[in-house]
Amino acid sequence: MTVALVTANLGGIDPIFPLPEHPGIVATYYTDRKDEPIELLGWNRVEHVVAHGDPRLAAKLYKCQIHKTAGADDADFFLWADACLRFKSLAFVPDLVRAIGTDGRRA
Repeated sequence: MTVALVTANLGGIDPIFPLPEHPGIVATYYTDRKDEPIELLGWNRVEHVVAHGDPRLAAKLYKCQIHKTAGADDADFFLWADACLRFKSLAFVPDLVRAIGTDGRRA
């Protein structure tokens, strides 16, 4: 079971927090920052260039279209995390997936 954890931080609004170890979770960070070592913090970087408009609004594209994000083809479950969140642990994720179930209708 593959879980995709996705966040987006465009416009440098939030600091980038490190992610604890996360076996079985593909963590993707959409950003327009080129100066931060996101990969060293446990995230997979996907660069986004904000051509025009509000970067906060552009970040919502990934939230609303999470099933179309990088790595979506390999994911069985999608979790959105606001970029301002700092995780101490991701140990809750397997329990969450079990609670939801494979049909996605239990919670």
